[in-house]
Amino acid sequence: MPRALTIGLRANTITDPRYPLDAVRQLAAHPEYAVHVLTPRTQLGDVLDLLAAHGIPAEANTDPDRQFWNETGAVLVTDTVVQGDVRIGRGIALYEGDWQRTLQQVAAHADGKPRQVLSRYDGVIHDRQGWQEGRLQQAVAGAPEALRSLLDAGHMVHVSTQRPADQLPLIAQWLTDRDVPAVAAGDVDAWERTGTVLVTSGVLPADVEIENRAVNLAGGDWEPVLEEVARRRIALLEYLERRDGAQ
Repeated sequence: MPRALTIGLRANTITDPRYPLDAVRQLAAHPEYAVHVLTPRTQLGDVLDLLAAHGIPAEANTDPDRQFWNETGAVLVTDTVVQGDVRIGRGIALYEGDWQRTLQQVAAHADGKPRQVLSRYDGVIHDRQGWQEGRLQQAVAGAPEALRSLLDAGHMVHVSTQRPADQLPLIAQWLTDRDVPAVAAGDVDAWERTGTVLVTSGVLPADVEIENRAVNLAGGDWEPVLEEVARRRIALLEYLERRDGAQ
């Protein structure tokens, strides 16, 4: 069987009682989807209990350096970032290679108030051209300036990455070298400091998320989200076929 489509669900898609778990059950039961739930550490037990109460097989992540989850028989519940082909959450400003448009989306979500803003690192801030043994490369055009703009607007910005914990200080220094004040920590439960970006492998609360593989659950309507996930699965299969044919 081809590689499963990896799907990261933010906890805010399943813990809100207004949203039924039928769609989550569909994703979890699909033989070609590998589902994990990204949750703040303080909610990990609640998420596990909720899934168990609805008969959805789940297990807790016990490896803080886990980068991948490809199992289709159970949902992984994790408080550290795991790589995903698709991320599903609420309050997402989707990065599409245009930081100016993304900043406009963040401003619309923020509604003039300081917010907790999450940004992914690789593919959004860091222009990773292959893994290259983990070496840090160049910035995405406009990313450092955009981060400074978010800080200047009073937002509380943290950067989440699935990279190993020992790279967090390197990423913070990489940002600092680009005139973005940054610190690294992997053991915090929230980030409410302004003027400095936090780099972390943990999953922290966020009002707005900046993603490059995201699907926004708007208004609790799962139907277009499930349709988009199916399209992403087809696109993944086509990509793998092209890649394997070129080898």
